[in-house]
Amino acid sequence: MRTLLIISTTFFPDPTVPAIRMTQWCRHLPRLGWKPHVLCRYLGHDGQPDQLAERVHPEVVVEYLDRWEPGSGREGARSGRGRRMAQTLLDSRLGLGGLFVPDPSIRFWRGQRQKILERVRAIQPDAILTTSPPHSIHDVGLWLAEQTGIPWVADFRDPYIIDNRFKPKGLGLLRYPAHRRFKESIYRRAWLITHAIPNQARHARRFMPYARDRIRILTNAFPPEMLTTEKRGEPSGRKTVLVTGTIPEPEQVQLAQAVAALAREGLDLELKLLGRRPDCEPKLRELLGPRLVLPGYVPHVESVGEVARADVLVNFLDAFRSESRLLSTKLFEYLASGRPVLCVNPSRVDRLLLWRATGVTILRRPTPEQLRAALGRLLAGQVQRDPQEVERFRAENTWASRAGQIAAALDGLVAFPPRQAPAARHDGPPVASVVITTRNRQDCIRLPILSALHQTVPVEVIVVDDGSTDGTGDLVSREYPQVRVVRHENSRGYIVRRNEAARLASTPVVVSLDDDAYFSSARVVEQVLRELDDPRVGAVAIPCIDVRRSQDLRQAHPGGRDRWVTDSFIGTAHAVRRDVFLRLGGYREPLFHQGEEMDLCIRMLDAGLFVRLGQSAPIHHLESVRRDYRRMDFYGARNAVLFVWQNVPWPAAVPHGLATVGNILMLTWQPARLLVRLRGIAEAVRCCWRGDCPRKPVTQAAYRLFRKLRRSRALPLPKTRNP
Repeated sequence: MRTLLIISTTFFPDPTVPAIRMTQWCRHLPRLGWKPHVLCRYLGHDGQPDQLAERVHPEVVVEYLDRWEPGSGREGARSGRGRRMAQTLLDSRLGLGGLFVPDPSIRFWRGQRQKILERVRAIQPDAILTTSPPHSIHDVGLWLAEQTGIPWVADFRDPYIIDNRFKPKGLGLLRYPAHRRFKESIYRRAWLITHAIPNQARHARRFMPYARDRIRILTNAFPPEMLTTEKRGEPSGRKTVLVTGTIPEPEQVQLAQAVAALAREGLDLELKLLGRRPDCEPKLRELLGPRLVLPGYVPHVESVGEVARADVLVNFLDAFRSESRLLSTKLFEYLASGRPVLCVNPSRVDRLLLWRATGVTILRRPTPEQLRAALGRLLAGQVQRDPQEVERFRAENTWASRAGQIAAALDGLVAFPPRQAPAARHDGPPVASVVITTRNRQDCIRLPILSALHQTVPVEVIVVDDGSTDGTGDLVSREYPQVRVVRHENSRGYIVRRNEAARLASTPVVVSLDDDAYFSSARVVEQVLRELDDPRVGAVAIPCIDVRRSQDLRQAHPGGRDRWVTDSFIGTAHAVRRDVFLRLGGYREPLFHQGEEMDLCIRMLDAGLFVRLGQSAPIHHLESVRRDYRRMDFYGARNAVLFVWQNVPWPAAVPHGLATVGNILMLTWQPARLLVRLRGIAEAVRCCWRGDCPRKPVTQAAYRLFRKLRRSRALPLPKTRNP
């Protein structure tokens, strides 16, 4: 069973709406192969193991990030007058809450980062899910995705920015660009984005097209036990008008006045309000007396029982919430109950859910008389639900079906590669060689090897160990005897080892893979082989995603059936013809680190061969967060200058060289990094002066084509002439 780490503000047994969605998912995920492990805040609701086993599922584990003991004095800090005053100030017209990006809870979640990371390393989940609001919880997801590379799902129960409840106002408008950047970072970096509000998902697909394929609509639903509760419910003489959840005080009084008017007409009925006890309780008691029932907060299982037994169900929004993009969770339970529903001031999203529903009365800013008349018609049975429609709604909107949808989506994220090596090898000789150079990567070397062994075509896998001291080579030999391991005592750098691996390969195609990258599909190599069918193609740039940075696709094919070529490829995501690679001399080993791909590609172009953009499933690159930027700055600057010296013909070498140096110096204004880059430039000049890197420029035609490809990023192969 795989493990899903859920980071939420609250969870069972909290009876409030924010806990319901995750609690219901966790009830059904274990039977679908996912074990939920929940990290949440402690809001005074203890989820004891026996309760979780009985009401949720025995496999569910809950940990509290900031647990406090009753009697410690923190209760007052959480629920006292000071907290309410602070919240009122943040929500006021001044818009002070909008000064925090994305919301004031960011202070808490930033403070919990290290603690959550430690739990992630201990739990080792297969996927991480953060659910909002508050939307600052996704800041944790962004950070964990960068630190761990574990697939991350961002779940939105409510919209962000586009909803008047969460968009900045007043002084918060000064931070609007920062809010927008935070939202865009979620959509760029999350592996999957789920929305409870369909309207928000459609908006995101339109305005963030780069995330369109990763957006899913997973609305809320109703628990099936509500139907069994309905059967157990026994009719009583008094009719019940039920409201679940809190509605504002003016609306409570207005509803109570309508119920009182009907009672004066002789109807025996009561008004039952589930949720926080109203501040205006004395006024309501004055209107209704014993006909007012206030159970307060009750467990969700009891709440749905009340819904199933009520005579009329009321959803009442104030003017502010009716203008939001809210989709009331209770409406799913109301519609599944089969009872008459009165919806007052519904939001636009609510109306889209209700527009075809029978037995539902919708009122917009009703007068007391209109409200009384509508309740009277519903209580008299003049408005009835269509039984067939109710059955269809029930079949399509259970929590079990929603859990099935999220489980299927999660399976798609982590299904490949399988955790075990294949039991049998392919029939026939290998058709391609997957070469992996590694050094001290015992913790991540399994993924690239497994993804290579599970390809649909026979491949040979060669691992070249560049002087590891942590036992990486021994681990590969022990766990994967079908892999060829070449060990070295001393490290000479991955450029030298890639050249060695290409010489060792026994197949005509060499696919290069870093030790922190893996194929996301079993058909990558198969597709790459098809893309090498044109003799003018010397290499294939395989699509790649740096999953710790974003979900943006690098080396992406523009689309269509044309064969597109580009100027270069990424070292961790390419395939090359072995004979071409060896004929050109492979990578220039004096480069040592960085820039070797572009150097090889311009020489390949000079030989009349192109780099084709691939169309396979992408390679996932788990770029380490512990990168040596000083080394990258030094060799990046050094090798950029050497590229001009070794490859660019006269007289273009002069302006190209000056532009290269200018770009190197302008990329950063940090004094320390600038000094390192200056040292790299000086080292390049010394190499040229000593003759360590002899000058072998390409032809003018090859250089012009290289510049053209570099400017356009991609050109159709049929329209591109050989230099």
